Amino acid sequence: MKLLRILAVLSFSLSTTAAQATEMDDWSTFGRMLSLFQGFLQVSADSGGDAKRTEQHFNGLLSGKNADANKLAEEMFGDMPGEQRGQVLGIARTLVALGQQQAQVERKRAQEGDAIQARKDLAGMGLSYFDRKQFVDAVKRNDKLAVQLYLGGKGVDPRAGLETARGAGLVEMEQIIAEAGARK
Repeated sequence: MKLLRILAVLSFSLSTTAAQATEMDDWSTFGRMLSLFQGFLQVSADSGGDAKRTEQHFNGLLSGKNADANKLAEEMFGDMPGEQRGQVLGIARTLVALGQQQAQVERKRAQEGDAIQARKDLAGMGLSYFDRKQFVDAVKRNDKLAVQLYLGGKGVDPRAGLETARGAGLVEMEQIIAEAGARK
C-alpha cells in the first residue's frame, strides 16, 4: 500500500532527525510522531486490507470520534504548543488523504480488471459481453455463471434480465441480478 511506503519514508526522515536530536524536547516530539505513525499503521492492520473499513477508521481518528485515539492524542500532544500540534495533525490528514486516493485508484483498477476478465470468460464461452439477447437467454436457461459474467462485464443493462427472471419466476436469478444492479 502506498500509504505504508509514505510512512516508511517519513519514519526514516524522522529517524535521521532523531539521530541529530540533542535536547529532550526533540526526543519527545520524535516519540510523539512515532506514536502517531504507529497508530495509523495499527488502524491499517486492524482493517484487514479492507479499504473502506480503513477509510472509516482513519476518518474516525481524525474527526475525534474515536475515544481511544482521543486519549492517545491527548497523551501524545497535550503539552505540545498548538501550532506544532496542528502541523503534526496536518501531516496525518495529508497521509490519510493520500492513502484514500491510492485506495480509490486501486479499487477502480480492480473493478476494471474484473470486468475485463468477465468479458474474456464470456468470449471463451462464445458469448459477447454486450449482447442483450444472449444475456436474456442466459437468464431464461437459469445459467447463473453466464449471468454473473454478463453483469461483471458491464456490457448489458441488468434491468432486461431482471424483468425476464421475474416473469419466469426465477427468484434466485432475480436476486443475483438485483444485487448486481444495486452495486452498479
